[in-house]
Amino acid sequence: MGDDQVDWGSLDRESFRSLAAILQRFSGPDLAAFAHPAFLQDSQAGLRVFRGHLRDLEALEQLDVYHSPANIWPADRSWLVYTDWDLSGTKVYGPPELLTMIEEDEFLESVWLPLPGDASSTAL
Repeated sequence: MGDDQVDWGSLDRESFRSLAAILQRFSGPDLAAFAHPAFLQDSQAGLRVFRGHLRDLEALEQLDVYHSPANIWPADRSWLVYTDWDLSGTKVYGPPELLTMIEEDEFLESVWLPLPGDASSTAL
């Protein structure tokens, strides 16, 4: 299955791996983190939130070829990654240093989407 067939609101595999690598460099691979995989939302499975470490993100992404995790956040809640199904994009909120790392990545395409009075978000 090619990366061009991911579902709306999900990152392709290469983008997800690039973002996961940045998160690990910023917060450390051993940081406890949570992920909500939207692809497991169905009436039979119910809502799921996985707890692991940032180094485990790629394994979680392998659970479904069409979707990347919908929400990812560390235990210290210092940043948040979430997919926006309506706008078909992924947004990242966090410290300016993290957002700069994302913006400077040679593979990821990003734009700043500041909220009024808030310069702490970027979108992929």
